[in-house]
Amino acid sequence: MIVEQIVEIPADRRLVLDLPQEIPAGRVRLTLSPVAERDSSAGSEDTPLTDWLSGILSHVGDISPGEIRAERLRKYL
Repeated sequence: MIVEQIVEIPADRRLVLDLPQEIPAGRVRLTLSPVAERDSSAGSEDTPLTDWLSGILSHVGDISPGEIRAERLRKYL
């Protein structure tokens, strides 16, 4: 399972992570990498997470949250 999220690193460099229940306890690999700045001349609102989620769900059609969860559990567990 891969969980990816863009976050802002505060000045004190401290992050608190709340992980989903689907991630098992034990050792995991945590990879941090900087995100390239978006071109501000494009005039669009900076919403990388929303854009990413919209791209994932663009082909789904009419599906309930329960169906999404069942599919995710079937695929990853």
